[in-house]
Amino acid sequence: MKRDWMKGYVRHEVAPNQFAFVAQAEKALLDLIHLQPGGDAPAYLSELRLQKSLAAGGQVAR
Repeated sequence: MKRDWMKGYVRHEVAPNQFAFVAQAEKALLDLIHLQPGGDAPAYLSELRLQKSLAAGGQVAR
């Protein structure tokens, strides 16, 4: 896995002395699009129910 793909996580304490890395919203969305077969298809993207300000004018880089 590329090292650049390991960015976009925040370390959270989930229990005393136990930590988890949680993806930020942007990272989670990009991972979903990248890892889902056909994730960059317009039909799939429209089903994600993104806020109009994000979905209306944005283009997915390929």
